[in-house]
Amino acid sequence: MSLKTSTRKRKIAAAIILHCCVEEEEEQELKLRTRTTWVQELYLEREESAFFRSFQSIFRSNSPDRFKDFVRMNPDDFDFILERVRPLIEKADTRLRRAISAAERLAVTFRYLATGDSMQSLSFLFKISVPSISMMVHEGCDAIYKTLKDDFLKLSSFQRCHNLVHFGPSHAHGGGIWEVP
Repeated sequence: MSLKTSTRKRKIAAAIILHCCVEEEEEQELKLRTRTTWVQELYLEREESAFFRSFQSIFRSNSPDRFKDFVRMNPDDFDFILERVRPLIEKADTRLRRAISAAERLAVTFRYLATGDSMQSLSFLFKISVPSISMMVHEGCDAIYKTLKDDFLKLSSFQRCHNLVHFGPSHAHGGGIWEVP
């Protein structure tokens, strides 16, 4: 094979590779340009037809037992916890969309905890995207723990002894490490 032939084959190979790269970039740009919706159709009608709105109006007032079946607690307990966690889970409305209410966020969290349903199942039920459901459950659990731990969770005797031995008497009942008498 001559030097001219190998150089010519290299140029042809380089041209083919360049052509393939350009086509791939154009396809990616086309994919980006063809996106026409910001929100999937399933979630567009959430405000009007979501389960939570009918759940709130029907079960809360007419059938507290059905409410309890759904979130595994009575409406009064739900309201008590909601008032405690509301500052931590409530989001502000924006110009683009209304925020999901703190009550709905908490209902998603309790439904997940009560049933162990998949995020996808909760997404279909509440008409909220899976990533949003996942974030709500995480934030809801975190808020419940932060607001109720001091009143409802007691340290075990082992933990109290551990704190006493390692941190001194001021920490036996859960005091912080940096509290200096």
